Amino acid sequence: MATSLILASASPARQALLRDAGVDFEVLPSGVSELRGRGRSLAETVLENARRKAAQIARSSPGRWVLAADTMIEFEGRIYGKPKDRG
Repeated sequence: MATSLILASASPARQALLRDAGVDFEVLPSGVSELRGRGRSLAETVLENARRKAAQIARSSPGRWVLAADTMIEFEGRIYGKPKDRG
């Protein structure tokens, strides 16, 4: 039987948080293209990205809980997504 929670993210940090909390989950990244924030606030952008990720996975997994999130930062009025590398 499949676990009831799906993590719609490949993030190692999110997986570690759930494991450390003792949560049983399945990793199923959504692959949804993320919005970049143009014309939206930071909060609107991350909420919409998370909503899109969750909705895409939920459509293919009826009856299961889906956890999706997005992380971005804002610095001097500019919104930044995930870094492409550590440099």
